[in-house]
Amino acid sequence: MKKNMNISSNGFKEFIDIAISLSTENDLSVLLEKIVSQARRVTNADAGSLYLIEEDKLIFKIIQNDSIFLGSDIKLKDLNLPPLKLNSNTAASYCARENIILNIGNVYLNDDFDFTGPKEYDKLTGYNTRSMLVVPLTDKDKNVIGVLQLINSISSDGQIISFNPDILDLIAALASQAAISISNMKYIKEIRDLFDSFVKAIISAVDSRSPYNVNHTKNMIKNTHLFCKYLIKNNISKFGDFNEIRKRQLLTLVWLHDIGKLGIPLDIMDKSTRLGDKYELVMTRFDVN
Repeated sequence: MKKNMNISSNGFKEFIDIAISLSTENDLSVLLEKIVSQARRVTNADAGSLYLIEEDKLIFKIIQNDSIFLGSDIKLKDLNLPPLKLNSNTAASYCARENIILNIGNVYLNDDFDFTGPKEYDKLTGYNTRSMLVVPLTDKDKNVIGVLQLINSISSDGQIISFNPDILDLIAALASQAAISISNMKYIKEIRDLFDSFVKAIISAVDSRSPYNVNHTKNMIKNTHLFCKYLIKNNISKFGDFNEIRKRQLLTLVWLHDIGKLGIPLDIMDKSTRLGDKYELVMTRFDVN
């Protein structure tokens, strides 16, 4: 595919602004929403959806549509949108397999791909799917991790038109940045999960050393969860902006607060009284006096 490599200065600045917005987002669901909404804004698309590849299938993650008011408050499971097989003849699966952008002027006049899904969607909702831009989400290792599908580019007078081919370079760059942001977020989650497993394994070893300490950390975590829920629900300002990041930090501190006990000798830590083996000596002195 021959590409037009000319991107205007305004388009370049817009891409930089979008890239910064995507790279600073910490919530995956919010990130996916941003990717679709920003891509729609750049291309003036009325609707858009995003798939991620999971177990050799394209799974719907986000769907937006201004005309029929689909927003993030609509649950995808309520729409009953099935996953797409990568070996199917749909435009999205072909885009993912071949790592190529598809710019389709009218899905009803195109016989290259199977558009049964969009046509059934139109019958169900009364929507009018016409132009479509399908873009692979390709990470830094050139792996396609998903597909961005934009529907119905809208002209200044409100008419459905084909997507402008001059915008393909910008949308490809946006898709690549989006894919890298998604991959980075997944890597961060994997590292966090590994760290959490490591911490829990250590603390389980600490707690299991003493019958007097066996459920201590677990009870602390349970109470801290309740405390965090209270702070977030009531927006307690004296603790600042208590968001999910600060909640995670606090929970990690609680998990690790007793880690020093791992190196304490059992004859010091594991005792039924504070005096330990000195109890009898102290009581004897009381008796003598």
